[in-house]
Amino acid sequence: MYRKKNLMFALFLMGKFAKISLIIQYLDLSLFFPGFLKTISAILSFVWKHFYDAAAFFYEQGLSIRIVNPIQIKKFRECKLVRQKTDSVDAELIAEFCLKHESTPWKPRSPDQQAIHDTNRRISALKQELNRVSNSLENKNLNSFIVESIDEEICFLKKQIKQLENFSRKIINSNQKLKEQFDQITEIKGVGEKLALVIIADMPDVSNFKKAGQFSAFAGVTPSHFQSGSSVHGKSHISRLGSRSIRKVLYMSALVVKNHNPHFQKFVRKLQKKGKAPKVIIVAIMRKLMSILFGMLKNSSNFDPKLAFHD
Repeated sequence: MYRKKNLMFALFLMGKFAKISLIIQYLDLSLFFPGFLKTISAILSFVWKHFYDAAAFFYEQGLSIRIVNPIQIKKFRECKLVRQKTDSVDAELIAEFCLKHESTPWKPRSPDQQAIHDTNRRISALKQELNRVSNSLENKNLNSFIVESIDEEICFLKKQIKQLENFSRKIINSNQKLKEQFDQITEIKGVGEKLALVIIADMPDVSNFKKAGQFSAFAGVTPSHFQSGSSVHGKSHISRLGSRSIRKVLYMSALVVKNHNPHFQKFVRKLQKKGKAPKVIIVAIMRKLMSILFGMLKNSSNFDPKLAFHD
């Protein structure tokens, strides 16, 4: 279901913007622009995840799609001192932004990747519900009937989670490319199935990135510095301008490899000798993991500790 019923287009024609609003809830997009779609080389970027189906449709028509971070559009609006915030204004701003800034063309997920992505989100929602229900047992004043009802709900949620996890594994095992990527990622000691599934389903294809830093930036684990002149030196921190869901799973994986992977433990000791704080070290591990995964997936290679941790 779409959060909004209308989809606003801003088309750049004859040096001017033409704005068109479509009621997407009832519209068969294939009936719009019968032959006009083939003449458009690019359309505005989609910033609402609820418009994924619309973006996929236009991609199938041969259009070049751009996906941009909503923060970019927000800052672009502020730079232009635009005071209005409407769908019509946003459509023109996004179109103008895309004309002035180059970005990598967007590609939809494969059906198997989309299925894993949806399964990951469902599992995450069920685990949040499981945590909420389990916490309700902390109330020691509940009668036995209520406790029994909660226990039954907990068993049901655990069963659902297990079934969904098995469904994801079944998809992985039936797709040779995804199976190879899954095996490569989980080859790293301490990296589990959860991170592998998130990287496969939630990260764009590695071909969309030229450098490991770009791959890491998508997860929001690149450093952000604040410095001006010789007197202003703010504390550096991670940018957090990437995917929160990927970063959350990556953080848990970083804790595991820190304690159980000998190669990363050596990496940690070097950072500790430099006086790095524990949180800084965890972030460094997160970024190191993303850099290693980028190299492995980019070159279709297995984990090589000598290459990953060369001095």
